[in-house]
Parts: sequence; structure tokens; C-alpha cells
Amino acid sequence: MLIAIGFILGFLGYLPIGNINMAVVQLSVNKTVEKLWAYIIFVAIMEFIYSLGCLTGIEVLMHQPGWMIILRWTAVFIFILLGVLSFLHKEGGTGIQSFSVVKRGIFIAIFNPLQIPYWTASGIYLIENHFMKNDGFSLCLFALGTALGSIAILCLYSVGGKILVAKLKVSDHILNRFIGILFIVLAMWQLVTVMHTKTH
Repeated sequence: MLIAIGFILGFLGYLPIGNINMAVVQLSVNKTVEKLWAYIIFVAIMEFIYSLGCLTGIEVLMHQPGWMIILRWTAVFIFILLGVLSFLHKEGGTGIQSFSVVKRGIFIAIFNPLQIPYWTASGIYLIENHFMKNDGFSLCLFALGTALGSIAILCLYSVGGKILVAKLKVSDHILNRFIGILFIVLAMWQLVTVMHTKTH
């Protein structure tokens, strides 16, 4: 169950067109299979590290009641922010033909500014709503699922290549609005959870 939840979140994380999946398309078109798989595995490892690191931090902070109040409200804010950013996302700048997109993809895989808030907010939501226990084994299973989900979506990009990108570009605004609505709904649900906790 935890692997499946992590898989879904890892899959959704790389579904919108960005530097990392564009790098996969570039490698699938111009580079060898070995380099393509090396990059996909590298991204999956970074995903595992980010998700496990964020969730481990949450597990430690959950033993501090004062910090948990701050984290709960932070999760509400982060979900709203991610939702708004999804609505404001603009197409363009993906540049399939530019090799620099691969370099940007490597850089973003290592220093991804959205991974920490994404996995922190997701982790708080899953733990608070009892979808996941905050023990080391559960966190590792979840992180493994996120890595597998990342591999799955990036493999789809590598197989579909330019055709998949062309189709997703047409519906990119719809996809981003769907993800934006999902984040807003999660924010509202987390807000209800926070308010319910305050009354007990």
C-alpha cells in the first residue's frame, strides 16, 4: 500500500513537462540507452533521497508538539502555494533541441527547489490522516515507491519521446489546472484536520 501511494505521488511529480522529463526526451533521441538509463536511475535515487529525508525530518519533529502545530499550518500554506503555482504555470522554455536542457535536468534533480516542500507537505498529510506510519520501515517503503513512480513516468517519456511531449503540450494547461485543484483540495482537507485537532 505504501509503495503504491509513493508510486502515484512519484509518478505525478514528473508528469507535468519540465527540465527533468525534457532531459529524458533529449537523451532518448540523441544518446545511448546506457546514458538514458543512467540518468533515469540518477533521478530516481535523488527522488528517494529527497522523499526519505523530508519524511525522516517530519518523523523527528512529530515528537515535538509545538513544531507539529507549525508543520500542520506550513503544510496548508505549501499545498495552497503549489496549487497557485500550478494555475500560474506557463508553457514555453522547454526546448527539446537544446542540449542545455539535460544539464538543467541534472542540476534540478540534485537541487530541486520544489521537492522539499512537496514531500514535506505530502508526508504531513499522509501521516496525519493515518495513510502511513512514521517509522523507518514505512518511510523507506514509501520512498521506494516514489523512486519507482519516477522511473515509470520517465520511461514513458523516453519511449513516447517527442510524440508524448507534443500531446502533453496540447493539454498541459488542463493537466496543470487538475494538479492545481488537487493541491487546493488537499490544502482544504489539511486545514480541516488542523482545525479539528485544535478543538480536541
